[in-house]
Order: sequence, then C-alpha cells, then structure tokens
Amino acid sequence: MDEGGRVVTEEASIVIGRPIDEVFAFVADPLNDPEWCPTVRDPEQIGGDAPIVGAEYRFLHKPGPPKYAPITARIMELDSPRRFSARSEDAQGFYEYSYELEPVDGGTRITHRTESHFTSFLRFFAPLLKGHLRKVMTGQLQNLKTLLEDQSE
Repeated sequence: MDEGGRVVTEEASIVIGRPIDEVFAFVADPLNDPEWCPTVRDPEQIGGDAPIVGAEYRFLHKPGPPKYAPITARIMELDSPRRFSARSEDAQGFYEYSYELEPVDGGTRITHRTESHFTSFLRFFAPLLKGHLRKVMTGQLQNLKTLLEDQSE
C-alpha cells in the first residue's frame, strides 16, 4: 500500500485446464464478466465496437453491501494471448487491473493483479480491505476456472 494507505495492491493466480487462446478470448471481453464475477451485472459497451484498446464499458457493480452502483471500465492494454489490462472508476475510486496468462502443463496460468485507489471515505478503511479483496479475486478466478473447464466437457 502507498499514498497514506489509500491504495491497495492485491494478486491471485489459478491454473485453468484450457488453452491460453480460449482463456484470453473469454477474459478479454468485459461483456463476459457477469458469467464469472458475481459482483457485476448488466454489462454494456459504450465506446468502441469490440474488445479493443480504448473500448469502454458500463456495469452495475456491487463490491459489498448495500446495493449495486454504476462503474465504468476502459481497456488499456490488449496483448493477445498474454495480457489484458483495464481501468475502472466508480464513486469509491479507481482501479487498475490486469490479467496475465501463460501456458503451463495442463492449461493456462492466469494471474489477476489489482491496484485499488480509494478516494471516498473508504480510503480510511483501505488497509482493512486488503484481505477481503484477495478473497474476492480468488473466488472470481475459481468461478472462471469452473466455467471454462465445464464448457470443455
């Protein structure tokens, strides 16, 4: 953490039993997020016509109680099939996140990194959110693994 505890950096990884190209194609399209990320719903592309650098998306996001709130995201990097990064923003702050993929025996290792910059009242609680964020990221990656491996059966 830096900036007086207002920035939380977290990382999680998992191996998915699918080829790297398939995993990348699915993860790099933010319209797929609600299928594996239970904190987002109602994705809408609002800029660009495909998952390309600069494309923008709007979602409803529920990082915690009490309700869903709007969040926007912009694709910042798209290096198929190795790296995807984006920046999202909501009333609580902004978030820079990436997915790095590498082929491994039995599939693809995907590593999710997030840097959360809290600008709202949450900045005072940022140090307490670190464990929660890692738990959420790990759960999302497990959902992704289950979804993609089930599709291959």
